[in-house]
Amino acid sequence: MAHVSKEILRRLLHSVHDKRQELWQDKWWLLQHDNAPAHNALSIPQFLAEKNISVLEQPPCSPHLALWDFFLFPKLKGVIKGTRLEDVDDIKMAVTTELRRILEESFQDPGASNQLIG
Repeated sequence: MAHVSKEILRRLLHSVHDKRQELWQDKWWLLQHDNAPAHNALSIPQFLAEKNISVLEQPPCSPHLALWDFFLFPKLKGVIKGTRLEDVDDIKMAVTTELRRILEESFQDPGASNQLIG
C-alpha cells in the first residue's frame, strides 16, 4: 500500500504545482493525512522529506481531529448506502437532504449520533 500512497502523493504534488503555483513557490502549504500504516511506511516520510513537504502531525485515531470520520461520514453512508445515484448532482442532492435532516445539536454533541429531524 505504501507504493500506492506514494503515487497518490506524486499526483497531489503535481496538481498543487500546476494549479496553485503561488503556494508551491512559497512552500505555504501543509500536508495533512492520517496515521494509516501506508502513510507511515518508511518510504513515505522519506519521500516527503526529499520533496521538502511539511506534514501536519496528528495523534492516531483522534475523533476530536477527524470528527467527520467518526460521526458524519458513517451517518451519511448508512442512509445513502445501496442507493443508485446517477450523477454528481444526484449525489449532492442526496447528501444535502441527509445533512439537513441531522439536528444542529448533533454536531455539537457527536455522541447524540442518532438525532435526526423528521
